[in-house]
Amino acid sequence: MLQPATSERTERDGRPPVDRVEPGSPEHAIIQEEVHLLATVQRALADKQISEVIQSEYDRELISLRDQIADARLEDVAPLVAEMYRLQALGSRSGNGRSLPVDVNAPYFGHLKLTEGKKTRDVLVGNRGFVPGSAGGFAIVDWRNAPVSRIYYRYDEGDDFEENFGGRPTAGMVVVRRTLSIIDGELKRITWPEGSVARRKDGTWIRMSRGERPTLRGGQGIAVRPPPPSEFFPPPKRGKLGVVGDESLREDKHLQAITALIDRHQFDMITKPDAGIVILQGGAGSGKTTVALHRAAYLHFNNPQVFSPKKMAIVVKSAALTEYISRVLPSLGVEGIRCTTLGDWMEKTRKKVLPELKHGRIEDVPASVARIKKHPAVLHLLERAVADEAAALAADLMSKIAADTGKAAFKKQWDMHQRLALVPRMREAQKWIQSPVATRAGITAKEVSEALGVFRRAKAPAADVLSVWAQVLTDAALLKEAVEARSPGLISPADYKELVDYVSQQAEEIETDEDQEVDEEADEKVRAAGRRERDEAVAALGGRPEGPEESMSGEDEPEEDDSLSRGIGIDGRLVDDDSPRGKLDEHDDALLLRLVQLKQGGLAIPGSQKTVQYEHMIVDEAQDLSPTDISVLRGVLTKRESMTLAGDTAQKLIFDNGFDDWKGLLGDLGISGVELEPLRISYRSTREVTQFSRAVLGPLADPLEPVTPRSGAPVEHFNFGTTGEAIAFLAEGLRSLEMREKRASVAVVARFAAQATLYYEGLRNAEVPSLRRVYGKEFSFTPGIDVVDVTQIKGLEYDYVLLVEVNGSTYADQIEARHLLHIASTRAVHQLWVTSVGTPSPLLPDLDGVS
Repeated sequence: MLQPATSERTERDGRPPVDRVEPGSPEHAIIQEEVHLLATVQRALADKQISEVIQSEYDRELISLRDQIADARLEDVAPLVAEMYRLQALGSRSGNGRSLPVDVNAPYFGHLKLTEGKKTRDVLVGNRGFVPGSAGGFAIVDWRNAPVSRIYYRYDEGDDFEENFGGRPTAGMVVVRRTLSIIDGELKRITWPEGSVARRKDGTWIRMSRGERPTLRGGQGIAVRPPPPSEFFPPPKRGKLGVVGDESLREDKHLQAITALIDRHQFDMITKPDAGIVILQGGAGSGKTTVALHRAAYLHFNNPQVFSPKKMAIVVKSAALTEYISRVLPSLGVEGIRCTTLGDWMEKTRKKVLPELKHGRIEDVPASVARIKKHPAVLHLLERAVADEAAALAADLMSKIAADTGKAAFKKQWDMHQRLALVPRMREAQKWIQSPVATRAGITAKEVSEALGVFRRAKAPAADVLSVWAQVLTDAALLKEAVEARSPGLISPADYKELVDYVSQQAEEIETDEDQEVDEEADEKVRAAGRRERDEAVAALGGRPEGPEESMSGEDEPEEDDSLSRGIGIDGRLVDDDSPRGKLDEHDDALLLRLVQLKQGGLAIPGSQKTVQYEHMIVDEAQDLSPTDISVLRGVLTKRESMTLAGDTAQKLIFDNGFDDWKGLLGDLGISGVELEPLRISYRSTREVTQFSRAVLGPLADPLEPVTPRSGAPVEHFNFGTTGEAIAFLAEGLRSLEMREKRASVAVVARFAAQATLYYEGLRNAEVPSLRRVYGKEFSFTPGIDVVDVTQIKGLEYDYVLLVEVNGSTYADQIEARHLLHIASTRAVHQLWVTSVGTPSPLLPDLDGVS
């Protein structure tokens, strides 16, 4: 269970009692100073607001509150200001009143007391600036753009500073530097170099630490096996993160080989027979990817002629994973195995196998369209469509045979090859019907001739996958029947209509090379006929036919603007640039390739003797692929069907792919007898991180808890009033970490890209070193601090992970949010911090102690 960073257990739990702050202590003096300053700020804000409003009944209420605030005791100021803020907000919504200069519920998060010569001043760092005048004795500056805020981020208490503000050099000393948490107008926590105090729910203040602040330290860099219990380091004290020092960190942050550390169960998985499908399921950090890669190395070692690197492939969903695992196989003695993303593999393979399809690419696919295209019901409809085509062909052939003995013989032969794809099945039937066996069965020469005619006419339809694709995806009634049988109520009638309209546009203008040649030939005939008519008219008028470089007017005529005919608008962009007309999307590649497999039996490359085929394929993060995707990948394997699927349903990033669980997937693929191989030992994360991640999953967690042999620092949660306060807190911890551990890898993880960018900019302004904003596959896997959104780091690991903005609005109580928060937290090898702004996410385990 997550223990808050700002609380200690009581004696009832067998732990030391809380360390209360007593009157007269140095900590009590600091608390009183900050409470008094906050009340002063709130009074100034109230007076500023009231002095600027126009008199009305609404304003008289505010004036009354201002007078009460001026005379109130310190402990009564906060609730009065909160009431004033409520009235102001109501007035703003109704068109009355004006906005307060700053948020009185969280006016600032940093407190500097600066001396410049004989002058001392209080500078407060917040989200908006506010200067009350000479009588105020303080100023609130905006952390994002106020020059003086640099002092807060760059200097510590007791430091001398030298800065240049507006061309004027300024020098002085930082007498006080404190971080404050103000939530709902009340001071909740104060942190300074010598200690930290927090206000509990009952109003008492307790000491959080003596002589040190929460810091990031320690970490070994990779998920190594734990030492024997007798060699464990002493458990870390609360508020002190880290178990070892920089000496154990490594420079290379790529996935590492664990050959010397493989346990018995993993070894059994690696050494499975080379035929058949092996499914590796297990929680985050259980070694699924590493075991799968070791299995590929094992197969190559035992049979290098069959399992050569060129005959194996690794397919992953995330681009970052391709780089992350790229160095493992060479270290295992296997070089040259292609590692690619699913999207790249599908698109490039489709272009090789179906080069005649000329089209654009539509990237923005409606969610309802994507959901239906990836649903396993569509996969089964494609299979049924090809089966119906085969049945119709068989019926047509049977109609050409008169004798019952001939019909029976043909049906027997046709059924005997029912496991073959359509075209190979046709080929076998055609060979049979021309053989002496058919003659002996009573099939006449005339019937053979008529049957061959049927085969000739069926050849083109049998090779046509585009028509079947369009036919299946535009039959709303058929789609609804199939999807409802599997997933009742999942798709609305409007979604089916949207899909049909979308696919109809897609199919409308997709041209093959043959179509294009025919169109060009027809256009040239029309142009030639036009030239003949024009020349004849000129000759009839006594003129001379126009030469190739002459105009009828004898003058240079301006070229006709064909931009409209080419669909180009005045802005230079294609008209209907976002339209699906004549384009395919990423989900169509798998559907079309599967149809090729169902019809042709494989993925042959036209114009060559080559076929897309592999002896072994590894599919990592399989839970994010659709059954159609996996069916296509399975279809490119040789007869031994050697395949390794690795995944964890608790780490889903894609929730509309039709992959619900492994049992359902095997049923959709028609696979039986495959044993699921659970990996129960979690080697990456500590017991504390694993327990936190399982608590986040809640009812979605596997009932069987994984074994986590390594213990570490507690997961700590920090709640702030503003994002600026959170960034300042993290900046301080990260700067300290970078000074102590040059080889540490850190991930600052937000749910959304915009949040990640905001934190990156804030930390960069705070001069946090080794900072990187990572997009796509730009991970360097070197020591430093990566600022990312959660969808980017699937499958990766870091020494330290800092989850930011884990708020109720960002991570609501939803299935997708549970999965994402679980994924983000399990990237941590040694330490995990969780920060929230305002109301924490309801997915966080219950926090007790400090409010």
